[in-house]
Amino acid sequence: VYAATGTSSLSNLVIRQNTASSNGGGVYNAGSLTLAGATIKGNTATTKGGGAYVAGGTLTFATTASTIGGSAGNGNTAQNGGGIHIASGTCSTTVATNISYNSASTSTSHQGGGGIEVVGGSFISTAVCTLAHNTASNGYGGGITNASKTITCWGDMLVTNNTATSTGGGINNTGTLTIHGTSTITNNSTTGTSAAGGGIRNTGTLTMNGAATITGNSTSTTGGGIHNAGTLTIPNGSTLSNNTATTSGGGLYINSSSGTTTIIGTSIAGNQANGTATTNGGGGIYIEQGTVNFNTTASTIGGSGTPNTATNGGGVYLAGGTCSTNVATSVSYNTASTNGGGLYLNGGTLVVSATGTDSLKITNNTATSGGGGVYLAGGTINNTTANMSVSSNRAANGGGIYSAGTTTMTNGGVIRSNTATSNGGGLYHTTGTLTSNHVHIAHNTATSTGGGLYLNSGNLYLNSTTLNTFLPPDNIIIIYNIIRREKCI
Repeated sequence: VYAATGTSSLSNLVIRQNTASSNGGGVYNAGSLTLAGATIKGNTATTKGGGAYVAGGTLTFATTASTIGGSAGNGNTAQNGGGIHIASGTCSTTVATNISYNSASTSTSHQGGGGIEVVGGSFISTAVCTLAHNTASNGYGGGITNASKTITCWGDMLVTNNTATSTGGGINNTGTLTIHGTSTITNNSTTGTSAAGGGIRNTGTLTMNGAATITGNSTSTTGGGIHNAGTLTIPNGSTLSNNTATTSGGGLYINSSSGTTTIIGTSIAGNQANGTATTNGGGGIYIEQGTVNFNTTASTIGGSGTPNTATNGGGVYLAGGTCSTNVATSVSYNTASTNGGGLYLNGGTLVVSATGTDSLKITNNTATSGGGGVYLAGGTINNTTANMSVSSNRAANGGGIYSAGTTTMTNGGVIRSNTATSNGGGLYHTTGTLTSNHVHIAHNTATSTGGGLYLNSGNLYLNSTTLNTFLPPDNIIIIYNIIRREKCI
């Protein structure tokens, strides 16, 4: 079908096994074309738009559901935009549309789009849009790639079982992508050596207004569920679960120098990061740089029976940037095979500003080596409301907190009921300088020594708290009994 100008409307067509030496294997539109109940399958374009190419005007799928591709062996193929390529104008869907089993083969940066590629104009969907089993074999965005343009989905979006060799197994967004309906991003993957974002890779602005389910995605590098290097909003009622990253950020990896990540009422559980270096980890979340805000409604990282797991930072790995918990947040039941079951702090700033008891609750996490609850390698914890609690965590050393760097904790909060199978049930400090005030250390236990606190080496300042003294380097203080000081709560 070639629609160069004017207005056309076609119904119940099957457009199949056509070939274009350049663009638009099945459909080429530069006018105003409406397709109802169309099946576009098995078409090939040498360059762009195996199924359909939008050069301008408006291409609308309306009235009756349409399919682009549809089943194995019937997909459309092109270098860019295997299913649909939008160069200019608008492509819109007002009925359920299935875009599946299409493939793109380009290796050009930020191009690909096994299902859809938008490099000009816009894509607008007002009904359910399904992108499934599409492939960007050498490029970006197995399901969809948006190259600095605009995509708006008023209906629900299902992105499942797509694959990209480069970034964004399901979605690669460098423009503005807004999803007003629910988002289901499942079982997508990236496979290349420098790929990121198994489910989603975002360097633009991605706003999800309806609850999102992001599960079962995987990446060969960082960000099993989402890799965010732009501005991202994850809405209330969302779930990031059972995603996997080969190195860091099983659920979510954040590396945004200027954008903000906003997380509202979200469960981040059952994710894993498999990197073994000390700079790898973050089964639930890895924050390299940027601003991260937990807002409005309580979020949970981990949970009984659904732990996030990593070598370091089972729940969260904070390497830089600022992470603020502005609402009650729970980091619980996560596991680290080395250090920091709940949180691994290796730079950046953690701000606890929510009010109420246990506004940041780090509880029931486990580390094989150090810091069942928290491992401190450097950085700052600004507990402005003094409502952080580290409780019921377990590790060999530092059941609650293991400190091995230079860290400042303002209003350290409560460290209670933690267990060390060796030393330092509540707090274990070795090397560097830990400075804190207003810490309540109580009811912790150690199988060997230091039920409350074990100082191996380094400098420890505890002001207006259980210990009110400066302990010089290389002194070893072993406290065998539980330390309590009710006025330090």
